[in-house]
Amino acid sequence: MASEKFTHLSRDSAGSGEQMSNARDLLYFAGSVPLPNCEDVFRALNGEVGQFLRRMPDGETGERTLWIKFQQKMLLEHPAIELDSAQPPLPVRQADGTVHRHIQLMRLRPSVDVDSVVFDTGYDRAALASYQTYRALREAGIILPEIACRWRCPRQWQLASCMSARSDATIIYVPMSARC
Repeated sequence: MASEKFTHLSRDSAGSGEQMSNARDLLYFAGSVPLPNCEDVFRALNGEVGQFLRRMPDGETGERTLWIKFQQKMLLEHPAIELDSAQPPLPVRQADGTVHRHIQLMRLRPSVDVDSVVFDTGYDRAALASYQTYRALREAGIILPEIACRWRCPRQWQLASCMSARSDATIIYVPMSARC
């Protein structure tokens, strides 16, 4: 089934007709997969295109569905952070230029000692939970043994720079860098 769907992918990108050296290099999923949870993602990717994957993501499901948007909640609830009313909201645009939503920028409160701030992003707990699911499915023989689990956090500068004014991005980045 999947092999029939993807037979055309066995040619190199230049179209020379040479076969790729390894079928596991044909597909790469970067992160988000629109399914309800990581178990569904692992089962679907393994079942449909597993033979073409070297590694698979957990799908960034649940509260992580909108990539780093869920970090806004953590930052807004943090006692060291406040909305930056001096900055206009940052438009989030789709590929065609349409504004999808606006992000209200944040900053550290003026009285905060940057060296005392710690942000708990939750990525560590999410990674552990999804890896436990991956491992259980792999041990049960559901996930092919050749497929590794791919998991990574957004870079902290990405979180900081899209949620804070440029002058505060570095200040917010420092405490976020300490922990994924």
